[in-house]
Amino acid sequence: MVFENMILSVLGCLSNAGILRRVIGFIIGTMQKDDIYARFYEIIRDIPEGFVATYGQVASLAGYPGYARQVGFALHALPDNADVPWHRVINSKGMISLKTSGPFEHIQKQLLEMEGIQFDDVSRVSLKRYQWNP
Repeated sequence: MVFENMILSVLGCLSNAGILRRVIGFIIGTMQKDDIYARFYEIIRDIPEGFVATYGQVASLAGYPGYARQVGFALHALPDNADVPWHRVINSKGMISLKTSGPFEHIQKQLLEMEGIQFDDVSRVSLKRYQWNP
């Protein structure tokens, strides 16, 4: 991780954001997907009960800023018996994000409510109140 941070630090000096994104994408693309997912899972396990984190926040804390979508892919890949509190990850609008239909949105909402998290009338969580700040 130190090496990756050093590379990202050097690349941060580049003025062309497109080049930076391609180089970072290449570096991450050469790493094992399982290792990246494992890092996301570590961060998610640290989210305390009664708090949420956004996909982008998890990616940044894991050392992969801008890779919120990959956090979603990692959560989708979780086995059923995983000890990762997936339900504590929501989108940057404070809402539950699921692309597929099914009971998971309701399950996620119920799990969060059981932890004391309240939703407003449009099913949004107040990030100001409930967002985890490690």
